[in-house]
Amino acid sequence: MFRSVYGDPKPTKFGRSGQAYKGVDVYGRQDGNGSLIGIQCKSMDEHDENNHPRPGGKILKTHLDKESCEALKFQSQLKTWILATTAKRDATIQKYASELDEKSRASGAFGIQVWFWDDFITDLNRHHDLQEWYYCQVIQVRSSDDQDRIILELIGEAFSRPAFRTPLHLETPSEFLQSLKDTQQAINTGVLKDRETGQVIRKAIAGRRAVENKAISDHLRETNVLLQQLRDEFTQNLGGTIV
Repeated sequence: MFRSVYGDPKPTKFGRSGQAYKGVDVYGRQDGNGSLIGIQCKSMDEHDENNHPRPGGKILKTHLDKESCEALKFQSQLKTWILATTAKRDATIQKYASELDEKSRASGAFGIQVWFWDDFITDLNRHHDLQEWYYCQVIQVRSSDDQDRIILELIGEAFSRPAFRTPLHLETPSEFLQSLKDTQQAINTGVLKDRETGQVIRKAIAGRRAVENKAISDHLRETNVLLQQLRDEFTQNLGGTIV
């Protein structure tokens, strides 16, 4: 992500994994030879109902205080310091980071930013080279069949959620409609969100539009149409009966 956002072809890892030193895990320069930028990585994973790790958790103000103070001891003077985390975007932490940023700059030290998991998703969509690397190297997509499988697994997870198993009369109308909307989004964009928090919990490039198998693509398009019809009928018949 450093390469794509800051244009440095060779950002440097500082030490080994788990061996962070003086508030910096990765450092590099703007466009390869400009101002020095340091990143501290902070994993704050949560676990889903199957105990599988997923992005989440919570960054505390104390994390920012401690790590930014450590970064002041870095061997070279940083222009920008970033706390990059798997935690969900948090307005309170964003505000606190902005306040720290102002104080730090005013004192002649570096600027301060926080990269949340949502920011990684945004940049993954924005930078084609980063997206291509991620799916080839991390997700290990080697063929169109691999890609189709990943997209179908995501859509399968969307349909396995409680909204499609709970009896309709036990669902509140707004929650059921939101579930339908989220499932359509998963089909059409490849983005699956947590129902309660709105946090992106899984992503597959482009959704049904990237499916190579035409028969599967056609079925997904038809499924999307049926979900839209269900949304429309449910909305029209609130308080009545869905035929």
